[in-house]
Amino acid sequence: MSQYHVLPHSNALASGLSLQTPALFAQMRVALVVARTRRGLSKMDDNALADLGLTADQAAVEASRLFWDIAPQCKN
Repeated sequence: MSQYHVLPHSNALASGLSLQTPALFAQMRVALVVARTRRGLSKMDDNALADLGLTADQAAVEASRLFWDIAPQCKN
């Protein structure tokens, strides 16, 4: 039987992964969304940033943060 026809948790246990794997993937998805958002922020012009209430300096600081540097309220 292919690994794609079994339940994900049984495959994870069989491969030695913990049951925390879904939470890890959820955290990775959040980190990727944050990275994409920060890239977009870095490409915005001053007018778009002003609409968000940000200055170019604030946007540059936020865009330079690493993708795993996520505020606690954004992790849930």
